[in-house]
Amino acid sequence: MPINTTHPTYDVGPGNMTSDAYNGNVKCYVEKLSMQSQRDYEAYVNRACFYNVTKRTTDALIGSMLRKPYTSSIDDIHVGCGQTFDTMISYVLRDIFLTSRVGILVDYDENVDSPSLIPYDNNCITNWGDDFVVLEESYFAVDPKDKYKKTIRCQYRELTLVDGVYTVNIWRQEGGQASKKWYIAEQYVPSVRGNTLDFIPFVFINDRDTTDECRKPVMFNMAQLNISHFRTTADIEQCAHFLALPQPYISGDFADDVTQAALGGQTLWRLEQGSSVGYLEYSGKGIESLANIQSKKEEQMASIGSRMFSKAGVESAEALRIRSEGESATLVSMVNALEQGLQKALQYYAVWLGQDPASVEFDIS
Repeated sequence: MPINTTHPTYDVGPGNMTSDAYNGNVKCYVEKLSMQSQRDYEAYVNRACFYNVTKRTTDALIGSMLRKPYTSSIDDIHVGCGQTFDTMISYVLRDIFLTSRVGILVDYDENVDSPSLIPYDNNCITNWGDDFVVLEESYFAVDPKDKYKKTIRCQYRELTLVDGVYTVNIWRQEGGQASKKWYIAEQYVPSVRGNTLDFIPFVFINDRDTTDECRKPVMFNMAQLNISHFRTTADIEQCAHFLALPQPYISGDFADDVTQAALGGQTLWRLEQGSSVGYLEYSGKGIESLANIQSKKEEQMASIGSRMFSKAGVESAEALRIRSEGESATLVSMVNALEQGLQKALQYYAVWLGQDPASVEFDIS
């Protein structure tokens, strides 16, 4: 099997939808209406305003989880990708909310002569097993004929145990991106003070524990409703655009066969006997029904976890207590999993430093 083979449970679909909702990339989820041109479709989706409840709720929950500072027995923790350790924690929590799972690789960065924590989101963890983890990455390929021309290419970092020794393989495609052949472009065996490792320094963290299990993201249902709410908003805006303004009409014979006429107090129309004029105005409950559906979806988003839509008196004290307890249980589970995962990663970090991993302490309030 080629290195780009994915795990049977690898499914980024739910995470992609949730991430799209968080980032506001939701126009692609609105389908074209029947017989609608591309220009009319773009006008249709651009009229709608996306009220990003997914992002506001996620950020608010992360803020509440990190309201109190963490404690760590290791200072000046180095993180790859130019992030600080505090920023990495926020991003890890965000990715757990949106994609259900993250991974942290502990490697040694020779550029700064320090161990480094490198986070990978769920989309990048393509395959895994008892003795290997495959991570999708990107790199810049330089054109051999033009050093200024670079293209972004895909590569896979394989973390594996070879005869019990931790080994890293970098896989790249032969030829162009259309090639199905992969080869090991680089292989190295990390060591700590001359000693090889007998474990893979990679930690999985999901919303419940530090196993490699994939589940639907915590915010998936919120994202679904948020996108559905956007579709309804697009329909309401479409109706308002075409039906809000009254349409003038003239019936009977019109002088000189003119089919258009100016409107205004200083304009004079000369009509034949028996002609009549008036306005066609929309009457019905179509838009009202859409507005009711929109309000219902807002209530459903509020019940899932968003307090941005909450209104005083909507919930009884008992209902609010039950919902808050459920929400808190989810947050506590995520905090515990994050704490366990980061402590395990910092234990690997301590190995690179030559310290006793059993002495590492990390705590999130």
